[in-house]
Amino acid sequence: MFRWLPYAFVRLTLSFAAGITLAVVMPLPVGTLLVATVMAALGVTYLLLWYLGSNRPARHNTGWLALLFLVFTGYGYTCLRLETNSKHHITNIEGEIDAYELKLTGFPRQKPTVWLLEGEIVRVKTSAGWQGVEGKVNVSVPHTAERVQFAYGDRLLVKGMPAPVKAPANPNAFDYRKYLSFKNIFHQQFVSQQDIVLLSHGQPGLTMAAYQARMYCQRTLSKFIEGDQERAIALALVIGVTDEVDQDLMSAFSATGVLHVLAVSGLHVGILYMIILAIAAPFKRLKHGKLWIGIISLAALWFYAMVTGLSPSVMRAATMFSLLAVGKMMDRSSNVYNTLAVSAFVLLCIDPLMFMSVGFQLSYLAVAGIVYIHPRVHRLVEPSSWAARKAWEMTSVSMSAQLATVPLGLYYFHQFPVYFMLANLLVIPASFLVLVGGLLLLAVSSFGPAAAVLGWLLEQVIQFMNAVVFHLEMLPFSVMEVPDISVAQCLLLFLTLFSFIALFHFRKFQYLLAGVLSLTAFSALQWYQYWNMSRETHVTVYDIPRYAVLDIVRDGRCYTYMDTALSAQTSKIIRNVLPNRRAHYVREVLPLTEQPFVSQGGGACVATIGGQKILHLFDENHQLPSSGSYDVVIVSHNALKDVKRLQRKISFEMLVFDGSNSYQYIANTERQAGNAKIHSVRKAGAFTLTI
Repeated sequence: MFRWLPYAFVRLTLSFAAGITLAVVMPLPVGTLLVATVMAALGVTYLLLWYLGSNRPARHNTGWLALLFLVFTGYGYTCLRLETNSKHHITNIEGEIDAYELKLTGFPRQKPTVWLLEGEIVRVKTSAGWQGVEGKVNVSVPHTAERVQFAYGDRLLVKGMPAPVKAPANPNAFDYRKYLSFKNIFHQQFVSQQDIVLLSHGQPGLTMAAYQARMYCQRTLSKFIEGDQERAIALALVIGVTDEVDQDLMSAFSATGVLHVLAVSGLHVGILYMIILAIAAPFKRLKHGKLWIGIISLAALWFYAMVTGLSPSVMRAATMFSLLAVGKMMDRSSNVYNTLAVSAFVLLCIDPLMFMSVGFQLSYLAVAGIVYIHPRVHRLVEPSSWAARKAWEMTSVSMSAQLATVPLGLYYFHQFPVYFMLANLLVIPASFLVLVGGLLLLAVSSFGPAAAVLGWLLEQVIQFMNAVVFHLEMLPFSVMEVPDISVAQCLLLFLTLFSFIALFHFRKFQYLLAGVLSLTAFSALQWYQYWNMSRETHVTVYDIPRYAVLDIVRDGRCYTYMDTALSAQTSKIIRNVLPNRRAHYVREVLPLTEQPFVSQGGGACVATIGGQKILHLFDENHQLPSSGSYDVVIVSHNALKDVKRLQRKISFEMLVFDGSNSYQYIANTERQAGNAKIHSVRKAGAFTLTI
């Protein structure tokens, strides 16, 4: 029989996390007094029942009340931490904002065309003068130099008014607004260098020291590692700077299941912890040696975590190894599941919205999978040689982590890396060498010749690692693409996974039944969604600035019109078009103009599908139909020069301008169109029509 007593903190943390989830799904503007009152009532009731139960233990079970208390605590605490609930938040400011004072709270990040600055708004200037406010904002500044002139802690005066983060412009695309909301960021602004004035530099402190150390490490690694891709991988592996990792590298590492090595996590922190213990070994001979080793370990771990940017995965790892270090200081050992739960509880107390981070979720699931599944998988095979044992050790660890994270991986990334075991077997040892070599390079950077040799060696190792990843990505069936799954389906997959794990652990038939039923329910939902999609025809005009893209999806086939110039820009297609095609179960993509239901004339084509007639004008020298009635007219590349002439020759329900049209052209045409119904994707986002 399973007993929760050895895993007490696991239950507490899960209850707290359940409250956080409820607050995110169903947030309420909860007042502090209300939260305190209900928590106090629950606490008093718990203590009362506990006291009564201590005299008559058989009559009262107060465990459920304690868990309920934590659920409500998580809910109330999260609602209180949602900054939009504050009356002083920038969303509640009335009137125009002329300027605002910004304090940078994150490290400046380099994007392909801009520097991204994250900060907290201290005060704003309106027509009524300056007033203090709360709220975070992302400010994007165009590249004017190789390095940005601002740093962590700086106070800036920014001209203009921050705008709310927009919803995704294209259907089923990544919801950047939701992603930022989990970081309590609801506004952004694009400004020029002339619109920002530096008021003061940040005050010296531990975080500032970490930022300066990060900049030093970045300059040093960039100096001794010359190749662009090799330097990008070194920066990501050693100090967690992923700004220079291009889309090709990111896609290759993701497709082969080794993207985790580019995010500083337990692997990196564990290696650092071993190095710290080795360096601090002489302290064991001192009177309070364990205490000194523990203090050094804690200081080094958290300084490294700050240098790497305090991502959820590195905070999880640093917290866990900190608990391990404290345990060694006190000569205490603990249940690893409780240690994992305590570290999660501590981090969620610091920032409850961290629970919604993909990195946080995947990190804890992977570690839990390794802790529970790995020992059981590892003992299935007993290799005889040392090399085979080490290879099986890494393979079984990667299998365990991958199995535990499959449902979330399918939900967030919609793919499964087929060759993940082989990739991890080759990449993890190489990443170990890169991390250790990178730290050693930073240590000997003042000795030029030694650092140059070490930098060259690191470059060769990274080239090998990149070659492995790219070759595996090009193998047949390297990635199994899957359609979008819902939250309910993700939960059903977890239920299936837990049921089969419980089946092998407890050997009881009911767990087999639960696993089969949950998997059947998952499949039924998937088939139902596919059946619904196959009954309908979906027309989508995408919002991609300067380009024309039109998809007509029917029965798993996508008939598309796409500018030739866009076809070569893979990243734009992956970001804007592929998510919608995946959501509609597209199996095949065909050119629209070559289909039998499309009639084409000079600079125009007519698609008749599902009883709907769609006219597409894509060249200014087009030939208009002499007459007829159309449901939708789609205009590309400023092709419609005289909307009045169009209205005289044909009738139409909707006039749609795609992203290839200029703003000025759209504005002029709208004025000429009179009362015609118009949809501009550059203003209103993608146009969709379901037939």
